[in-house]
Amino acid sequence: MAPRAGIRGVIGIEYPRWARAISSIAAIGYGVTVSNAIVVHGLADFPNLWSEVAACVISIIGVIRARRHPSSASAMVLVAVWAELQFGFVISTHPYSVGALATPLLVAGAGLVLGMRWSLGFALSSAVLTPLLVLISPSMGGNATAFDTDLERFYVLHAVVNLGMWAIVSAGMRAFGRSFSQTAASERRLAETIRMAPDGILL
Repeated sequence: MAPRAGIRGVIGIEYPRWARAISSIAAIGYGVTVSNAIVVHGLADFPNLWSEVAACVISIIGVIRARRHPSSASAMVLVAVWAELQFGFVISTHPYSVGALATPLLVAGAGLVLGMRWSLGFALSSAVLTPLLVLISPSMGGNATAFDTDLERFYVLHAVVNLGMWAIVSAGMRAFGRSFSQTAASERRLAETIRMAPDGILL
């Protein structure tokens, strides 16, 4: 249950905190990126300014909504981040897009707060779509022959890292779920033993 449901399937009472943490990381990340780009390069060299600003605003809304609606807030933020990254690949003027560095975090975050199916979906879509979107971007102009050996290796490694991140988080969530279940079972057995003892147990 834990891998499919993410952290919610293990310790539901802490789930809103995890949802707020994921949204906060996205908001801070986009805030720093936008601020740095404007200060260092100015608006002229920032074609995806408004998409990143929109993702930052959505992330801030997610932080606010996560207290009462953690699941929908997390989905809203992570889908917005995914969409912004894909848009960045399409308009990128550099074949080695920096957005590729963020997708493993997206995969991990989705696994924690939305479940491993969401995480796998983000991992697979990023592995398949990213090189295709870069291919039609201004940096490549649809010229497949521009994919040299180094660029091919870069995006093969990008796919491997995303799928590897999904596998690591999935294994970690399974182990965490088993450990939590065993601890809960031990607590129930201890409580039952104390309840059934004729003279009680003094601790």
